[in-house]
Amino acid sequence: MTALLEFPPIPAAERQAPRAAALLAAAGTTIPVGQVPEGVAVSPNGARAYVSNQASNTVSVIDTVSNTVIATIPTGAAPTLGAVSPDGTRAYVTLAGAGELAVIDTAGNTVLTNIPVGALPVGVAVSPDGTRVYVANNQSNSVSVVDTVANTVIDTVPVGPGPIGVAVTPDGTRAYVANTGDGSVSVIDTATNTVTASPVVGDVPVIVAFSPDGTRAYVSTAGSQFLAVLDTATNAVITTIPVDTPRTVVVSPDGTVAYVANLDDDTISVVNLATNTVTGTIPTADRSEPRSPRTPPGCT
Repeated sequence: MTALLEFPPIPAAERQAPRAAALLAAAGTTIPVGQVPEGVAVSPNGARAYVSNQASNTVSVIDTVSNTVIATIPTGAAPTLGAVSPDGTRAYVTLAGAGELAVIDTAGNTVLTNIPVGALPVGVAVSPDGTRVYVANNQSNSVSVVDTVANTVIDTVPVGPGPIGVAVTPDGTRAYVANTGDGSVSVIDTATNTVTASPVVGDVPVIVAFSPDGTRAYVSTAGSQFLAVLDTATNAVITTIPVDTPRTVVVSPDGTVAYVANLDDDTISVVNLATNTVTGTIPTADRSEPRSPRTPPGCT
């Protein structure tokens, strides 16, 4: 298995305590996939979910209506995180063990090509117009910019140490990259492929998600035990929301709620984005394999 980064545990006395929240009922459906599922990407129409199975070297394709696996796609070494193109015709999956980006044809559920990128690629994001893909290379400290027509890397942008998550603003003008090594987020101008700001958001930032209007960026910070909220006009942290060992974060389509996956207690925090408070906690299945409390997604 490919290991990316491990971080020492934070002493309990130094952790921020999450506020008490209501325990919500779990959905109750568990879908068997491959070994060590790391990332999941959903098609724009919501009909399909693509699960990267890092230890199986496969991607499971799930029909979200029946909640069943309808295809299993063999990939290169250690598929980690994924993203789907705006038109739903392509899925892009980072292959952490191969240093490549897999391009999947979603009609035939086959890998069309593997694009060489940097060392230990983890996060991946597609531009709103579908012409560019951005790949965070954890050990190269860079972001590869991929032309989706030619399926080639057209630029490489140096960022902070240990990048994991990357996300593109809804208007496509900027890409935000979470750097685990120094607690910063690199803000890339997508017109020039240069870093224009590097705000420090907290210890071990992992994943970035945006509000639908692009005015807020939400960053899970595993080391600081909170969700950082950035004003994207100023790139300043305007508040932090305590959660427990956050890894991934997604924002609902209407922008009212964020869902934060927490490693230590196997839960999902439900965050009201109007009040920036945790309003509920959803229990999930236990992890199948132990991890370091500071290992980001895609790292085992």
